[in-house]
Amino acid sequence: DRIWCVPPDAMRPVYERTHEGELVAWELTLPPHMRRAGRSHRAILSLPEVVHFKYPNPADPIRGLSRISAAAGSIATDINIDAYNRAVLENGGAPGGLLIAKDRILTPQERDEARETWKARHGGAQNVNRTAILEGANWEYQEISLSPQDMQHLESKRWNREEVLAVMGVPKSTLSITDDLNYATQLGQTANFWTNTLIPLLEIIET
Repeated sequence: DRIWCVPPDAMRPVYERTHEGELVAWELTLPPHMRRAGRSHRAILSLPEVVHFKYPNPADPIRGLSRISAAAGSIATDINIDAYNRAVLENGGAPGGLLIAKDRILTPQERDEARETWKARHGGAQNVNRTAILEGANWEYQEISLSPQDMQHLESKRWNREEVLAVMGVPKSTLSITDDLNYATQLGQTANFWTNTLIPLLEIIET
């Protein structure tokens, strides 16, 4: 006998039609990267053929709850912060601000040319703090400072990291994050990791 591990989204519960809520089988649909040529990628498995490793979930006792689902909010926030910072580096003009034509309204062509010229000279990480020169007396540059929200992204990422580690039951020392740890604390965290995370997980699988 052997255990063949498949991702949870490859399994769909099959319920008895006459007894609502009673699980009778599992439908297996292999993802593309696990399929083999000439073999079916769908199968109906009886209950004794499936060993379901899960954490309890009152809202869905059949499928259970993944720790990743519990930490999904913090993970999504962290991804959005990274995407925002990447967009600032790729698209943001530094110095950041407004170019104002004071004497007249620009035509669409003039507006596009001015925007593209400014972006080519000041856009992107490689052009940060590059000196700007405005020709003519009718242009004005108005600087825009970063908001407090922009300046707190690093602290938000640290908070999200702490929350994800807490949900997963992983101490910071396991990831070699030692900014506020000493040797004794690291030993204690390693012991807690085994006692409170790894051993209970192994007991779930063993059971």
